[in-house]
Amino acid sequence: MGTGKIMYSYGYVYKGEIKDLDANGLGSLIDTGGGQHEGVGKNGLLNGQGFLVMSDGLRFEGHFKESLLSGAGRILHPNGDVLEGALKRIISSALV
Repeated sequence: MGTGKIMYSYGYVYKGEIKDLDANGLGSLIDTGGGQHEGVGKNGLLNGQGFLVMSDGLRFEGHFKESLLSGAGRILHPNGDVLEGALKRIISSALV
C-alpha cells in the first residue's frame, strides 16, 4: 500500500492511501460539485468513520458502509438543524 492521487474519469479526485490501484485506507475524495468526504475507503467505496460535506453545506458525520451512512451518526443542515442517532443506509449520493 502506498499514498497518491487518483483522478477518476467522471471528475472526482481522491488523495490518500492506495492499494490495488483504488482508494484503500485513509484519504479524501472531492466530487465535481465541491462535496468532500474524509475518512476510510475500501475497494473504492466509503467505509468506516468519516464525514461528508455536500456542496450546499449539508454535513454527514458517522460510519459509512459501502458508501452508505450507516450506524451511529448525525446530519447537520446548513440552517443549524441537527439529526442525530442510529442511521441506516442513508445514501451519500454525491459520492455514489
